[in-house]
Amino acid sequence: MRREKDNRPLDERFWSRVDIEEDSDCLVWIGLRSPRGYGIITRNRGEIRAHRFAWEFAYGPIPHGMLVCHRCDNPPCVKAEHLFLGTNLENVRDMMEKGRDWYSVDPSRALKGEEVASSTLTAGEVRQMAEFRKAGIGMRELARIYGVNHGTISRICAGKSWSHVVVAPIECQGLIEARRMWELHATGLSHREISIELGRDKSYVWRVLAGKRWPEAQPVR
Repeated sequence: MRREKDNRPLDERFWSRVDIEEDSDCLVWIGLRSPRGYGIITRNRGEIRAHRFAWEFAYGPIPHGMLVCHRCDNPPCVKAEHLFLGTNLENVRDMMEKGRDWYSVDPSRALKGEEVASSTLTAGEVRQMAEFRKAGIGMRELARIYGVNHGTISRICAGKSWSHVVVAPIECQGLIEARRMWELHATGLSHREISIELGRDKSYVWRVLAGKRWPEAQPVR
């Protein structure tokens, strides 16, 4: 049975999924959670960590490059007073000081993707990003859309991160088609013949083979 879409305002949806945890001072997220317990809420057709939304709701936008960390070390907690901003380095140091550096104890338990507290992306966003990339949206534009740097998008597309969520390499259809143009060009076909073969405008074929479009498609010499 298909679940009806919840059209309530975001803040109303958020607080409807928050409860008081017994025997603690935490306000815990009782909605959808990641495998490691971090709350997830849908916003603008994407997903955001519940504790990050809680910070934004209480204090405003999160400065670029900063993480929202837990003083209480309770992943589903969304109580603003239990949250603080920190850099990735500060978050790692805090984790080690509290004896939560799992990888040094058991590498097989290393976290992946959104299970990592410092992650600013969710699995849903990565899957959506992969579809956008396949549709032809550039990496720099994707970085702007998702608020991460170009290197993050590049690593995902190359399969160096989030490989448990999407199959890499992630290539857009435009790049695949451009490589096909170079393959046909190598067989001796003219620009006009390639345009007929692929159903593309001759001027577009010329731009690709001149390196003005999809320069990364050019064969390595």
